[in-house]
Amino acid sequence: MKKSFIHPFLAFIAIAGFLLPLLLIALVRWSDLPLGVSGNWEWVRISPPTTLLPTCLLSLLCFAAAAFAAWRMDTHRLSRSTAIVVILLCGLLADLAILHGGRAGLAENALAPLNAFATGYLEAAATAEKPGDLTRHFSARVLRVPTGEVPQHRHVHPPGNVLLSAVLFNIPGHFATKLLPGTAEALAELAREGILMPPMDTPQARETALRLVLLFLGALTAGRLLLFLALRRFRLPGAGVAALLITFGSGTGVLFLGHYDTFYFLITAAAAFIAVTALGRHSNRRIPLLLWGVLGLILGTGALFSLGFGAPILLGMLLIVLSGRDRWLRLSAYAAGGFAVPGIAALSGMNLPAIALRCWENHRLFNAMAGRAYWPWAAYNLLDALLFAGVAVTLLIFGAFFLQRRHPAGRVLIPAAGVWLFLLFSGSASGEFGRLTVLYVPVLLAGGAFLLARATIPKQSPGRYFLLLAGIGLALLQTAVLRESLKLVLID
Repeated sequence: MKKSFIHPFLAFIAIAGFLLPLLLIALVRWSDLPLGVSGNWEWVRISPPTTLLPTCLLSLLCFAAAAFAAWRMDTHRLSRSTAIVVILLCGLLADLAILHGGRAGLAENALAPLNAFATGYLEAAATAEKPGDLTRHFSARVLRVPTGEVPQHRHVHPPGNVLLSAVLFNIPGHFATKLLPGTAEALAELAREGILMPPMDTPQARETALRLVLLFLGALTAGRLLLFLALRRFRLPGAGVAALLITFGSGTGVLFLGHYDTFYFLITAAAAFIAVTALGRHSNRRIPLLLWGVLGLILGTGALFSLGFGAPILLGMLLIVLSGRDRWLRLSAYAAGGFAVPGIAALSGMNLPAIALRCWENHRLFNAMAGRAYWPWAAYNLLDALLFAGVAVTLLIFGAFFLQRRHPAGRVLIPAAGVWLFLLFSGSASGEFGRLTVLYVPVLLAGGAFLLARATIPKQSPGRYFLLLAGIGLALLQTAVLRESLKLVLID
């Protein structure tokens, strides 16, 4: 994007980012228009509480404190370290305020691991009886779909989520129950009412679900910190507003906290941190090669959890191809890091390529049995992205193609936008695009935040600066309203 076009584009993002969340809130809260394809799949509205004021007010108060710290940092009246700590803490508090909304408060997020239809990974871990059930016999014993049944989530994912559940399940003690006594009692009451089905009604299963909630909340916060650190190495004038975009600009991690996808946010954020660091190094030739190898290892580990990491893996390849010299050396290091994962897995008897093929076959079977037509979903997926991935993130995707490839933000956003649009219109995630983009959002937040930090200075463009702050605040408000208004987890 020529320099003369950058500021008008950011002004457009500021205006649209202010208006679209209001429109989406009205669509969800006060209209009866279907949020999906009727009779096929759609997000179901629930009867919200008489007022959304408590949740919205608490989350916006947290945002106001974070925005004040960001403005002070961008006007050089507060140290960057102090401001980042304040923003990160306010983000965590806003998350907790939003998570205590919904139908069952924080317990709603623990219900996703406990529900076989919502996830099923914890049940697979808890019911494993024989040695090798979760490793060398994973494909035959966990991925086998009973004849005539529709594949569930656990049938289309590699072993990472089940293994993570098994590790947490076998840790002795009840520390999560002690940390969250009110939530633990709410889960116990649901078990007594018969809402939780055996074997997910046991105290150990409920304890593990609470552990997963704590882990996912920590993963979301740690992922944001890694994105902060990726940007901090560049002394940019608008780093405060960039940090706000990272923290509050996308609600997908919070809205689907009970689903394992939020753990992917941390993996992709770590990959984004490594990629940005590698792209910024030009002195020692060996260090970038090592970093590209680490990037391959991180994304290869992500593929152990979800085949959806194929998109970030493809993006990593594009970043290397477009990054200039030593492409083949970098690609070799990247591939070596990635292929190390199935090599290490083979030591425990897991054949990851065969498992991935079985997961893909189950995914194709699900699409065939679900009967989700392509064209309606090609249009609806964009709405899903606006609702869950976030307005600002989606706008940055379409604006990325106006950037020049050599622009620092363009080096990340242009290939990211291409891969994102491919996913949007590929039909591979019909009805679940907003949730699945949680593993991709950190890359978009990193590139978009870099663009904002580079071109948004409060003293030079105060109107646009504060309009951007307001738009990010409305994105947070949109997240709070979605949490209170939609059926995000199966309970009844």
